[in-house]
Amino acid sequence: MRPAVKVAVTVDAETLRRVDASARRRRVSRSRYVSDALRAALKAEAEDDVRSRVERVLADPESRRGLLESAESLFAAAGVREEEDAW
Repeated sequence: MRPAVKVAVTVDAETLRRVDASARRRRVSRSRYVSDALRAALKAEAEDDVRSRVERVLADPESRRGLLESAESLFAAAGVREEEDAW
């Protein structure tokens, strides 16, 4: 576990009440709950960034064609035929 740093944040009373209730249900401290929520938000943001980059690449016909050709080459090298890929 990384060393913890104390911080002060301001939240409205209703949000704090809901955080505390959720932390109790999960049987974790408020600090743990907030830390977990912050990590989850940062992870989601990073995943959204990756998703956006992939979507930009796939939106470009030339890049998309190159990716498909690369995938076909990898499948061919692995000996996988398209018919075998059916689920």
